[in-house]
Amino acid sequence: MFIFVLIYTPDFLFSINEATLQVFMHMNGTPWSYNLAAVVPKHLLSMCHSALPRPPFEALMYQTCVLAL
Repeated sequence: MFIFVLIYTPDFLFSINEATLQVFMHMNGTPWSYNLAAVVPKHLLSMCHSALPRPPFEALMYQTCVLAL
């Protein structure tokens, strides 16, 4: 029995995200390629993007950049 967990976290900047998943089999060493696509309706992008948690260092980074200018 095999358990396979795939976790993907988009940044919600584009409504269509595409990626290729390659699975390498130990038995014969050949990769299996799968094309993955995620679609988010354009009218929901801003709401989804605003729901993402901000990184804890963002305020420090912002202040450092403002002072550097």
